[in-house]
Amino acid sequence: MKGKTTLLICLWLGCFAPSLLFGQDIPPIQIFSPKDTQTGNQNWMIDQANDGSVFFANNQGAVNYNGAEWRLLPAQDNSIVRSVKIIDDRVYTSSYMDFGYWEKDETGSFEYTSLSENFNIDVLEDEQFWNIIPFGEKIIFQSLSRLLIIHPNNGKLQAFSYQNTVVKSCKIDNEVYFQVLNKGLYKITQEQEVKLVSNDVLFQKTTLVNLVKHGQGINIVTQDNGFFIIQPTRVYHLGEYKIIF
Repeated sequence: MKGKTTLLICLWLGCFAPSLLFGQDIPPIQIFSPKDTQTGNQNWMIDQANDGSVFFANNQGAVNYNGAEWRLLPAQDNSIVRSVKIIDDRVYTSSYMDFGYWEKDETGSFEYTSLSENFNIDVLEDEQFWNIIPFGEKIIFQSLSRLLIIHPNNGKLQAFSYQNTVVKSCKIDNEVYFQVLNKGLYKITQEQEVKLVSNDVLFQKTTLVNLVKHGQGINIVTQDNGFFIIQPTRVYHLGEYKIIF
Protein backbone atom coordinates (compact mmCIF):
# COMPACT_ATOMS: atom_id res chain seq x y z
CA MET A 1 0.00 0.00 0.00
CA LYS A 2 2.86 2.32 0.84
CA GLY A 3 4.43 1.71 -2.56
CA LYS A 4 1.17 2.53 -4.37
CA THR A 5 0.80 5.74 -2.40
CA THR A 6 4.32 6.82 -3.30
CA LEU A 7 3.68 6.02 -6.97
CA LEU A 8 0.48 8.10 -7.00
CA ILE A 9 2.25 11.09 -5.45
CA CYS A 10 5.04 10.89 -8.03
CA LEU A 11 2.52 10.68 -10.87
CA TRP A 12 0.62 13.70 -9.53
CA LEU A 13 3.81 15.73 -9.21
CA GLY A 14 4.91 14.71 -12.69
CA CYS A 15 1.60 15.75 -14.24
CA PHE A 16 0.69 18.91 -12.36
CA ALA A 17 3.82 20.37 -10.75
CA PRO A 18 5.23 21.78 -14.03
CA SER A 19 1.98 23.62 -14.77
CA LEU A 20 1.94 25.03 -11.24
CA LEU A 21 5.55 26.15 -11.60
CA PHE A 22 5.20 27.78 -14.99
CA GLY A 23 1.78 29.22 -14.13
CA GLN A 24 3.34 31.49 -11.51
CA ASP A 25 3.94 35.08 -12.53
CA ILE A 26 7.60 35.98 -12.65
CA PRO A 27 8.13 39.74 -12.22
CA PRO A 28 10.01 41.25 -15.17
CA ILE A 29 13.59 42.20 -14.40
CA GLN A 30 15.57 44.48 -16.67
CA ILE A 31 19.29 45.02 -16.38
CA PHE A 32 20.81 48.25 -17.67
CA SER A 33 24.53 48.69 -18.17
CA PRO A 34 26.34 52.05 -18.28
CA LYS A 35 26.41 51.54 -22.05
CA ASP A 36 22.59 51.46 -22.08
CA THR A 37 22.18 54.49 -19.84
CA GLN A 38 25.13 56.46 -21.23
CA THR A 39 26.01 57.45 -17.66
CA GLY A 40 28.59 56.61 -15.01
CA ASN A 41 28.93 53.14 -13.52
CA GLN A 42 28.27 54.16 -9.91
CA ASN A 43 25.05 55.42 -8.30
CA TRP A 44 25.13 56.96 -4.83
CA MET A 45 21.40 57.38 -4.13
CA ILE A 46 18.02 56.70 -5.74
CA ASP A 47 14.54 58.20 -5.37
CA GLN A 48 11.21 57.83 -7.17
CA ALA A 49 8.71 60.51 -8.22
CA ASN A 50 4.94 60.25 -7.95
CA ASP A 51 4.68 59.57 -11.69
CA GLY A 52 6.85 56.47 -11.31
CA SER A 53 9.99 57.93 -12.89
CA VAL A 54 13.25 57.27 -11.09
CA PHE A 55 16.17 59.58 -10.34
CA PHE A 56 19.72 58.56 -9.51
CA ALA A 57 22.66 60.40 -7.99
CA ASN A 58 25.35 59.27 -10.42
CA ASN A 59 29.05 59.80 -11.04
CA GLN A 60 28.22 61.84 -14.15
CA GLY A 61 25.30 63.84 -12.74
CA ALA A 62 21.65 63.35 -11.88
CA VAL A 63 20.04 60.65 -14.02
CA ASN A 64 16.32 60.32 -14.82
CA TYR A 65 14.62 57.18 -16.16
CA ASN A 66 10.92 57.41 -17.07
CA GLY A 67 10.48 53.80 -18.12
CA ALA A 68 11.26 54.49 -21.76
CA GLU A 69 14.35 56.68 -21.95
CA TRP A 70 17.33 57.78 -19.89
CA ARG A 71 18.18 61.42 -19.40
CA LEU A 72 21.35 62.85 -17.89
CA LEU A 73 21.17 66.09 -15.89
CA PRO A 74 24.81 67.11 -15.42
CA ALA A 75 25.95 69.16 -12.44
CA GLN A 76 27.11 72.71 -13.11
CA ASP A 77 30.78 71.73 -13.03
CA ASN A 78 30.14 68.17 -14.30
CA SER A 79 31.06 66.80 -10.89
CA ILE A 80 29.67 63.72 -9.12
CA VAL A 81 26.14 64.04 -7.76
CA ARG A 82 26.17 62.53 -4.27
CA SER A 83 22.51 62.67 -3.24
CA VAL A 84 19.03 63.10 -4.73
CA LYS A 85 15.62 63.63 -3.13
CA ILE A 86 12.26 64.41 -4.71
CA ILE A 87 10.19 66.87 -2.69
CA ASP A 88 6.90 68.03 -4.19
CA ASP A 89 7.65 68.87 -7.85
CA ARG A 90 11.34 69.53 -7.31
CA VAL A 91 14.27 67.15 -7.66
CA TYR A 92 16.90 68.20 -5.11
CA THR A 93 20.49 67.20 -5.75
CA SER A 94 23.92 67.94 -4.33
CA SER A 95 27.30 67.88 -5.99
CA TYR A 96 30.81 69.18 -5.31
CA MET A 97 30.45 72.34 -3.19
CA ASP A 98 26.91 72.94 -4.46
CA PHE A 99 23.30 71.97 -3.86
CA GLY A 100 19.97 72.96 -5.38
CA TYR A 101 16.99 71.62 -7.29
CA TRP A 102 15.68 70.75 -10.76
CA GLU A 103 12.25 71.75 -12.06
CA LYS A 104 10.52 71.05 -15.35
CA ASP A 105 9.78 74.00 -17.58
CA GLU A 106 6.83 74.32 -19.99
CA THR A 107 8.65 72.23 -22.60
CA GLY A 108 9.30 69.34 -20.22
CA SER A 109 13.01 70.09 -19.91
CA PHE A 110 14.68 70.23 -16.49
CA GLU A 111 16.18 73.51 -15.33
CA TYR A 112 18.56 73.76 -12.37
CA THR A 113 18.54 76.32 -9.55
CA SER A 114 21.53 76.45 -7.22
CA LEU A 115 20.39 77.26 -3.67
CA SER A 116 23.96 77.65 -2.44
CA GLU A 117 24.67 80.29 -5.09
CA ASN A 118 21.30 82.08 -5.02
CA PHE A 119 21.42 82.58 -1.27
CA ASN A 120 25.22 83.10 -1.05
CA ILE A 121 25.65 80.19 1.33
CA ASP A 122 29.21 79.70 2.52
CA VAL A 123 30.13 76.22 1.34
CA LEU A 124 33.29 74.79 2.91
CA GLU A 125 36.31 73.88 0.79
CA ASP A 126 35.78 70.46 -0.88
CA GLU A 127 32.43 70.06 0.92
CA GLN A 128 29.98 67.51 -0.46
CA PHE A 129 26.49 66.76 0.82
CA TRP A 130 25.67 63.09 1.25
CA ASN A 131 22.03 63.24 2.26
CA ILE A 132 18.96 65.42 1.65
CA ILE A 133 16.05 65.26 4.11
CA PRO A 134 12.70 67.09 3.96
CA PHE A 135 12.05 68.76 7.31
CA GLY A 136 8.67 70.49 7.43
CA GLU A 137 8.86 73.47 5.08
CA LYS A 138 12.63 73.29 5.20
CA ILE A 139 15.26 70.91 3.87
CA ILE A 140 18.35 69.45 5.56
CA PHE A 141 21.55 68.99 3.56
CA GLN A 142 24.09 66.80 5.38
CA SER A 143 27.81 66.88 4.66
CA LEU A 144 30.55 65.07 6.59
CA SER A 145 31.06 68.03 8.91
CA ARG A 146 27.66 69.69 9.37
CA LEU A 147 23.93 69.78 8.74
CA LEU A 148 22.37 72.78 7.01
CA ILE A 149 18.66 73.49 7.53
CA ILE A 150 17.47 75.79 4.78
CA HIS A 151 14.16 77.21 3.63
CA PRO A 152 14.30 76.72 -0.15
CA ASN A 153 12.14 79.77 -0.91
CA ASN A 154 13.75 82.45 1.24
CA GLY A 155 17.19 81.07 2.05
CA LYS A 156 16.79 81.25 5.83
CA LEU A 157 19.61 79.07 7.14
CA GLN A 158 20.55 77.28 10.33
CA ALA A 159 23.77 75.27 10.57
CA PHE A 160 24.97 72.64 13.04
CA SER A 161 28.71 72.08 12.61
CA TYR A 162 31.03 69.47 14.13
CA GLN A 163 34.78 68.93 14.18
CA ASN A 164 34.28 65.16 13.98
CA THR A 165 32.71 63.32 11.04
CA VAL A 166 28.94 63.31 10.64
CA VAL A 167 28.45 59.75 9.41
CA LYS A 168 24.74 59.20 8.91
CA SER A 169 21.44 61.05 9.11
CA CYS A 170 17.92 59.60 9.04
CA LYS A 171 14.44 61.02 9.51
CA ILE A 172 12.20 59.20 11.98
CA ASP A 173 8.72 60.64 12.46
CA ASN A 174 9.30 64.40 12.66
CA GLU A 175 12.85 64.28 13.99
CA VAL A 176 16.21 63.77 12.29
CA TYR A 177 18.77 61.46 13.91
CA PHE A 178 22.45 61.71 13.07
CA GLN A 179 25.71 60.21 14.29
CA VAL A 180 28.93 62.08 15.00
CA LEU A 181 31.96 59.82 15.32
CA ASN A 182 33.60 59.82 18.76
CA LYS A 183 30.70 61.92 20.06
CA GLY A 184 27.48 59.91 19.89
CA LEU A 185 23.97 59.84 18.47
CA TYR A 186 22.01 63.10 18.23
CA LYS A 187 18.64 64.26 16.97
CA ILE A 188 17.17 67.49 15.64
CA THR A 189 13.74 68.13 17.11
CA GLN A 190 10.76 69.80 15.46
CA GLU A 191 11.82 72.99 17.24
CA GLN A 192 15.18 72.72 15.41
CA GLU A 193 17.10 72.03 18.59
CA VAL A 194 19.88 69.46 18.73
CA LYS A 195 19.65 66.95 21.58
CA LEU A 196 22.03 64.17 22.54
CA VAL A 197 20.32 60.77 22.32
CA SER A 198 23.28 58.78 23.65
CA ASN A 199 27.05 59.14 23.95
CA ASP A 200 27.52 55.44 24.69
CA VAL A 201 30.65 53.93 23.15
CA LEU A 202 28.38 52.02 20.75
CA PHE A 203 27.38 55.28 19.04
CA GLN A 204 30.84 56.80 19.31
CA LYS A 205 32.87 53.99 17.76
CA THR A 206 30.43 51.90 15.68
CA THR A 207 29.53 53.32 12.28
CA LEU A 208 25.78 53.37 11.74
CA VAL A 209 24.41 52.44 8.32
CA ASN A 210 20.68 53.02 8.85
CA LEU A 211 18.02 53.71 11.46
CA VAL A 212 14.42 52.55 10.99
CA LYS A 213 11.43 53.01 13.28
CA HIS A 214 9.93 49.78 14.60
CA GLY A 215 6.97 50.01 17.00
CA GLN A 216 8.01 52.17 19.93
CA GLY A 217 11.68 51.67 19.21
CA ILE A 218 14.28 52.18 16.51
CA ASN A 219 16.16 49.43 14.67
CA ILE A 220 19.81 50.23 13.98
CA VAL A 221 21.98 48.67 11.29
CA THR A 222 25.72 49.04 11.87
CA GLN A 223 28.60 48.60 9.47
CA ASP A 224 30.53 45.95 11.41
CA ASN A 225 28.67 45.19 14.62
CA GLY A 226 25.29 43.74 13.61
CA PHE A 227 21.84 45.02 14.53
CA PHE A 228 20.58 46.89 17.57
CA ILE A 229 17.21 48.03 18.90
CA ILE A 230 16.77 51.32 20.75
CA GLN A 231 13.94 51.23 23.28
CA PRO A 232 12.87 54.25 25.36
CA THR A 233 15.10 53.21 28.29
CA ARG A 234 17.65 50.76 26.86
CA VAL A 235 19.44 49.36 23.83
CA TYR A 236 19.47 45.68 22.83
CA HIS A 237 21.92 43.82 20.60
CA LEU A 238 19.62 41.93 18.24
CA GLY A 239 20.27 38.19 18.16
CA GLU A 240 22.07 38.05 21.48
CA TYR A 241 19.29 40.13 23.12
CA LYS A 242 21.62 41.52 25.74
CA ILE A 243 21.18 44.92 27.31
CA ILE A 244 23.88 47.34 26.20
CA PHE A 245 22.82 50.15 28.53
